[in-house]
Amino acid sequence: MVGQYHRKTDRQLWSKESMGFAIEAVQDGRMGWLAASKQFNVPQATLRRRAQGKNKQVRGVDKGLGRFCTTFPKEMELDLVEHIKSRENVFVQLFQKKWN
Repeated sequence: MVGQYHRKTDRQLWSKESMGFAIEAVQDGRMGWLAASKQFNVPQATLRRRAQGKNKQVRGVDKGLGRFCTTFPKEMELDLVEHIKSRENVFVQLFQKKWN
């Protein structure tokens, strides 16, 4: 029996929009780190790291869970998937001709 899922952590509950507004406010000089983090409800250390461009894994307002990153850009990955699917159809046709 599956029970109700209860999130065990409050990490990355901030929204991309609020992080974007906070970064913009800090970079424009309208607010400091602490004031922006409290007003936009984002972690202060995360805000500082992202505004200074020192985040190792992700840039700007994007979220990234964990230390692993993708090997290929999204566009290249989609092209590779399409290529594999097209080759799969060719190979299936070849094997069907061979065995029939």
